Amino acid sequence: MSEVVLEMKDVAFRHHIPSPRLLNPFDKKPGPGIFSINLKIRQGQILGLVGPNGAGKTTLLRMLAGIFSIDKGEIVAAKSTSTELTNVSQTDLRSIVGHMPEQVKWQGKISVKNALTDIAEMRNAVHRVDGILKMGIHSMVTLNQVAIKPFKKL
Repeated sequence: MSEVVLEMKDVAFRHHIPSPRLLNPFDKKPGPGIFSINLKIRQGQILGLVGPNGAGKTTLLRMLAGIFSIDKGEIVAAKSTSTELTNVSQTDLRSIVGHMPEQVKWQGKISVKNALTDIAEMRNAVHRVDGILKMGIHSMVTLNQVAIKPFKKL
């Protein structure tokens, strides 16, 4: 059997949902989430997540990709040069686990630059956005020319 490359140990995450109060209209309270999961992913393993809407499939994937910060537990992973599992930070997870949502919905009013900045923030690469915008697309148009236009006007 191949070695474990990523492991979640008693990991939990809860969404925070609005709970407005008279003196604090923006208050939030713990909502649904994943309360305790133990998961081992082995090298070369294909993992399928099946379940009804709201079961936590997307939440689990976002935790694994470092998009959601876990509330408790730990996530350990093997470094590329070793099979020993060590604790990994949320930033480390972002560099070793990819997340591609099934549907990407850009709001019509968001600009190309803002959308790229949102993605770059997940990868700690905001400093690269301006350079990406200056790159040419098939040498005909640069992203810089459309950077401030909303998606609905492209």
